[in-house]
Amino acid sequence: MAHKKKIEVSGLNIRLTTKNHTSEDYVDLLKFVQRLGIQGKIAGNDWGELRGISQERDYIQDYCFSGDILRFTVIGGWFDTENNSQVSDRDLKKISIPEKFRANGQRLSFLFFPEHHLLFFEAYADGKRLGPTSCERLMKDIFSDSRVREKFGDIEVTKIPDRDSLDEAFEIYLMETLSLRINRPNPDGFAENERRVLERMARLNVRTIESSYKSVRDEGIDVDEDLRSEADIAARNGKVYLKGKDDEGRKKEFDTSEHPVRRPVIYDEEVELGTQAFFSLAKTIKDEVVRWINS
Repeated sequence: MAHKKKIEVSGLNIRLTTKNHTSEDYVDLLKFVQRLGIQGKIAGNDWGELRGISQERDYIQDYCFSGDILRFTVIGGWFDTENNSQVSDRDLKKISIPEKFRANGQRLSFLFFPEHHLLFFEAYADGKRLGPTSCERLMKDIFSDSRVREKFGDIEVTKIPDRDSLDEAFEIYLMETLSLRINRPNPDGFAENERRVLERMARLNVRTIESSYKSVRDEGIDVDEDLRSEADIAARNGKVYLKGKDDEGRKKEFDTSEHPVRRPVIYDEEVELGTQAFFSLAKTIKDEVVRWINS
C-alpha cells in the first residue's frame, strides 16, 4: 500500500554586497553563522538557527550544501497556575534544562547552491511549516547580527518570485502603473543585462534603484523588451509592483513579494526518501531560475 507524503519547496536569493566576493564566501557565511550559533527571530516567540551544514555528495552532482533550519520557541516568563503568580528567578534556577535543548523544536531541510547564491528550503514537510516570508525574515535577522556584518558586510535576502505569476501579471489588459526596485545584483551573475545594471550601479555608487512608470490616461503601458528585462531583474533582486485593469474594467494589482515560488511534490515514502524528493525538486527549481537569469 502506497504511503503518499507531501513536501513544499520555496527559495531565497542571498546576495553579498561586498566587492570581489566568491562563491566560497557564501559557504563561509553559512558556516560562520552555524559555528557562532547565531539565532534569528521568525515571529513572536519563534526563533530559528542553521545547523548540520555539509557539502551534499549523495543525491546531487551540483556543488551545493545541505543543512537544517531549526525552528523553536524561546520561552520568556513562566507562570505558576497553582499560586496564580509569576515564577521567581530563584524557583527557575531549581529547574535544570540544558542550554542545548529547544522548546517546540522543528527541523526543516535546506539546500544551498553557492555559485548562484540560491537557498531552497522545505516550506512544508510532515506537518511542519516555514513560509517564504518567515524564512526571509529569519535569514535577514541572522545576517543583521553585528558579527556577521563586520565580517561579510551587508547581505540582501529576497524571496524568489514565482515566474509564472509574474508572466501572468504582465498579461494584464491595461497596465496603469509599474514600480520597480532593484537591489544591486551580484557581480557573479551570468546574464549580460544584470552585469550592465551592476556596472552602472557601481559607477553611480548606489545600492538600490527605484523606478516608476505611469501610463497616459486611459492607455496602458506598452512594455517593450528592455522594460520587461528590467522588471525580471527587479523580480529576482528586489521587487515588482504593478496596477491596472482587466478587460472588464476591474482593478488588478500584483506584487512579487506576495507571490514567491512555492512548489509541491507528492512522493511515496516506500519508494523514495523525503530527502531525495526535496533535493530533486530543489534542483529542478534552481535550474529553472538559472535559465531565467540567462534568458
